[in-house]
Amino acid sequence: MRTSSHTELLVPAKKAAVFGILGALALILSLLDSMLTTTIPVFPVGVKPGLSNIAATIAAFISPAGGFFILTIKVVFTLATRGLSAAAMSFSGGILAVSATTLLVLAIKRSEHINKRLSYIGICVLSAAFHSMGQLLCAGAMSGTAQLLSYGKYLLLFSIISGFLTGVVLNIIMPRIAELLSSQFSKR
Repeated sequence: MRTSSHTELLVPAKKAAVFGILGALALILSLLDSMLTTTIPVFPVGVKPGLSNIAATIAAFISPAGGFFILTIKVVFTLATRGLSAAAMSFSGGILAVSATTLLVLAIKRSEHINKRLSYIGICVLSAAFHSMGQLLCAGAMSGTAQLLSYGKYLLLFSIISGFLTGVVLNIIMPRIAELLSSQFSKR
């Protein structure tokens, strides 16, 4: 995994533009997630592929605050389109997932040992697991029942699958994104 300091060279206006594009991408991928879950009957209730996490992970590699910015966009969009309960679920899962991703990215950037051992797949699987855990805890709190926690084993299984798939996508696209960021958006 390549994690050079190329992203630290982004000038503020260009960095804002990149985050705006990633925010729009996250919303588009979130809509695609929703369409997939309604048209493909493989997914259990409440489970989505997590494609929008691709944008959040890219943003977290650009800046520690980047993933949180994408989360904010997603939560506000969810609040506006699906209401307070859905926004609470989005926030609770997202805050744990983005926090885990950001901590892992910071650890990777600080340690060559971790950098060589942890791939995008590992980051995405852990992020998806934390996302599911946050949403499950929120659903339990909103419903007032601990019985929902038994759903956790199914969510964990789908977290592993969706995290693996989004990690594979990131393994494919991140080298090119790193090239673009270092060549097109660096200070000259």
